[in-house]
Amino acid sequence: MQAKFRSVLLFLCSSAVAIVLQQPLNKYRDDIPRDTSQISYEEMFKKIDPVEEIEDRPYDRKGFGKFSSAKRDYLLKTAAFKSWEEPDHLGKKIRLGTWYSPWDNRKLKGVHACAMEIDHVVPLKEAWDAGAHTEQWETKGWRSMFMKDEENLVVVSRSANRFKGDRGPPQYFPKWKACKFIKIWIKIKYKYGLLATINELESLKKKGKPCGLDLEIAGLELESNSKTDRTEIIESYPVANMSELPIDNHFDECDGVTRALPTGSSDAAKVKMLDALSDQIGSTDQAGQTNYDREKFYSTNDETWIRAKLLEEYALRVEGVKQFEPITTLDGVTEIYGSWRSRWDGVEFENVHSCVIDIDHTVSLNHAWHSGAHGWTEKKRKCFAKDPKNLELMYMSSNRKKGDSGFPEWTPFAKREKCAFVLRWLLIKYRYELAVDSEEYKSLEQAMEKCRLHWY
Repeated sequence: MQAKFRSVLLFLCSSAVAIVLQQPLNKYRDDIPRDTSQISYEEMFKKIDPVEEIEDRPYDRKGFGKFSSAKRDYLLKTAAFKSWEEPDHLGKKIRLGTWYSPWDNRKLKGVHACAMEIDHVVPLKEAWDAGAHTEQWETKGWRSMFMKDEENLVVVSRSANRFKGDRGPPQYFPKWKACKFIKIWIKIKYKYGLLATINELESLKKKGKPCGLDLEIAGLELESNSKTDRTEIIESYPVANMSELPIDNHFDECDGVTRALPTGSSDAAKVKMLDALSDQIGSTDQAGQTNYDREKFYSTNDETWIRAKLLEEYALRVEGVKQFEPITTLDGVTEIYGSWRSRWDGVEFENVHSCVIDIDHTVSLNHAWHSGAHGWTEKKRKCFAKDPKNLELMYMSSNRKKGDSGFPEWTPFAKREKCAFVLRWLLIKYRYELAVDSEEYKSLEQAMEKCRLHWY
């Protein structure tokens, strides 16, 4: 009986120790969202749980629910200095306005509303890894709440939002309005009980000083003269006017950088490419051990040039439909009205504003980075980013749904394009000697057998 009592007592003690050890992760999680109206930024900062590192977890944006067009329109109207609706060339109402984009310090006058985007200051991916992936977030509806929280939403220019991406401290701080950015970041991290890395908190502490914030990291004694300051301030970048960009063929410089395609008949070439990929199985880094950096592939100027070039070259010449001349908005971005085909969802858009059309990398830059591109030369990465074999026009919302996903997780919405997508995937993987995992290779084998693929 006495031995049994000791066993029960030992079990209760070990359970209590386990609960105490788990406490840092759950300390403030029962009152989300926390009230931020009666607490200083310094106090909020102290109550953010510090960790050495945050695991990079598989992320699905759908887990946060939908961001409605009505919500977007409301935010655009309230953030605008001035906004109005007027009929376009087809008689449909479009919203125009004047907005201020804080992260790149630009005032955009009289631009189409789709030139503006809504930035989650603390990105959804950051929130997911820092706590939102848990079952508690799903069952209590906190993900949907986070998605729509206006305190975390800022209207910015399209180019500024693409440049920022999913980054945050210490990798990203805006050059302008950094204090606003820092305060929002601290408030949202505290409000939703999200974890933060020590490097992240150190960078916020350092960059918060010019903002009048005396930030201290609770529970950690950090040297003020740390030798490893990993904070990176992202400098300003120009939004190029197309007339200032070179018009020569950027792709000529890539001769010899990529692996040559196999010789022989098309069927034999496909078999050779698939066989070659079998030697590259098992060397992927999709777990994210190497930190992806989009800027390693190309500059904002390059991206603007590629987009304009493809929009011009792939515009549909629809009989009886007027093709509108390119126009340069006041913020220096060249856009046109035209007709395009979004290949992977098989939809044609006639006489639409070009800002609803995205340029999709079939094998995304992120996927390529973790499949070998992190070890490439700068020249090879730039050639990959500009390679027309890896680029397709895609409707904006469809491109958001695809994101960085690839085969076999994602295939085109248009059934007739599925085989073409698989062949494109195989070609790019072979051409750039990118690694594949075993599931990906097996799926490629099955798809090649199922589809009687042909070159295009």
